[in-house]
Amino acid sequence: MVAHEVTVPVETLRRLLRPARPLHIRRAAHKLLLRRDTWTRLDADLRLLAARDPDLAEAARSDLGSWMARDAATVYGRPSEEARAALVRLLEDARDELPEAVGARVRWQLGVLG
Repeated sequence: MVAHEVTVPVETLRRLLRPARPLHIRRAAHKLLLRRDTWTRLDADLRLLAARDPDLAEAARSDLGSWMARDAATVYGRPSEEARAALVRLLEDARDELPEAVGARVRWQLGVLG
């Protein structure tokens, strides 16, 4: 028997994050999104915070803290313009749920002033 890696498309995983889905499905989708690239990871966390997700917001907040502590300093590229625009919108939507230091760092990474 040979094991094959299966990659679920990002948009499919994002749909699985929606509150109508069972919690175990949403939690698994979040974990899979975190293992993608930096921008997909931030998008997933910010989506949960912007939605004020009662079940997964703390996991998103915790992951953002881990990103700040371990990974933010090693991000050298920028996302596509489409991803950047989505992240800027999510940052605004999640502003009240986001620690100020994390919001400032993500804005800096995106090249957003202010």
